[in-house]
Amino acid sequence: MVKKLFALLLVLVVVVTSAMTASAFIEMPKIDTPYGIMYRVYDDTQAERVSVSCCFTDEYAAFSGMSNEESQQKYGFVNAYTYVQIDYRIDGGEWHETPDWRTSPANAHYGGSVSGGDTVRTFDLLYLINDVDIQNAGALAIKDDMGRNVFDLDNHTLEFRMRTVMTYTDSEVHTAVSDWSEAVKVERNKDFGKAPEKLDVPVVYNPHIAYFNETQMPYLSFDIKTPESIKKAEAWLSTQEPTYIELCVEINKGDGVWEETALFASSGHYVNETKAVSLMPTDVADSTNMKLRLRYRAYIKDTVLHSEYSDVLEFSVPRWEEGKGVLPSKCQVCGICDGMIFGHCIFVALGIVLLVAVIVAVPAKMHIDKQKAKKAAEEKERQRKIKEEREAYDKSKQDKKNKNKKG
Repeated sequence: MVKKLFALLLVLVVVVTSAMTASAFIEMPKIDTPYGIMYRVYDDTQAERVSVSCCFTDEYAAFSGMSNEESQQKYGFVNAYTYVQIDYRIDGGEWHETPDWRTSPANAHYGGSVSGGDTVRTFDLLYLINDVDIQNAGALAIKDDMGRNVFDLDNHTLEFRMRTVMTYTDSEVHTAVSDWSEAVKVERNKDFGKAPEKLDVPVVYNPHIAYFNETQMPYLSFDIKTPESIKKAEAWLSTQEPTYIELCVEINKGDGVWEETALFASSGHYVNETKAVSLMPTDVADSTNMKLRLRYRAYIKDTVLHSEYSDVLEFSVPRWEEGKGVLPSKCQVCGICDGMIFGHCIFVALGIVLLVAVIVAVPAKMHIDKQKAKKAAEEKERQRKIKEEREAYDKSKQDKKNKNKKG
């Protein structure tokens, strides 16, 4: 009886624990709906397409930028993925969403993945050069006088909606979805306002020196946050112009000259993430102080639009040598020695030591020479006395001999 009761309790504990674990795993964070949605019916001279752009909240951008370690720590999962799904309907018919869009979001036909830290994305909803899209457009796709595939928006309606998706994968796929955006009706000449006339300053912070794992070579690193105005401007430009906003980075390597440089392995200019600027071996031949400043730039037709510069970011870059890694800075006095003694050049320090040695040694030598001379004089005097005594003794002895001869 006791054994049966114990077994029953054990089964109950396992079931409850499994349920709690599964519940914890399935509990997904709430994610935000895409916003700032814009579109354009675009004629690329081959066929028409509907290009759609949207903005993401900083929170969703942070989700899309999570590493496996972060998702494991926060939610107990690895392999986190983020997507945008775009649904559409024609003539007020049924939406295309199916249960598969939640369980297998990567296989949903419309939309696409979101890269880590993306704050703006642009997608094609329908592109009538694609046979699948032509078939899916149905009666909406017609031929114009030139035989090209175009949208018949005079006799049919096209609406779309968007949502964000996030999945974590362990033995199963666990999915969180945002609410759908409001339905957007596509109009051929929809007015989304004018091109941006002003670009805000990049928001940058946390400047620091980082190091490549294998070589330990230093590079410049900083974090960036995309201003809301830049998100909306990029959404407008990517669909209405189309062009894009780029992040211009200028570096001052300590000589007072500002030069434009490229971001290292950048995933996008309007992405909230850690950015990096790589350095050349000649840049780190010695330690130096470097500076960075940033601004946004967009080419709008024949006009170049710049933002103001950000605050200057300052970096203290250490000296580095291939095969040796980070080394002490070279001496600013001699340019040869690698180390410093009490804040001074080794050669200067040695010179000071030598000078002190001379200052101490000269009096010491003079004292020693004086003592030697004194001892030599004393010895000479002693030898003189010994000689005199010897001569006196010899004379006394000779006098005695002479006296005995006379006697």
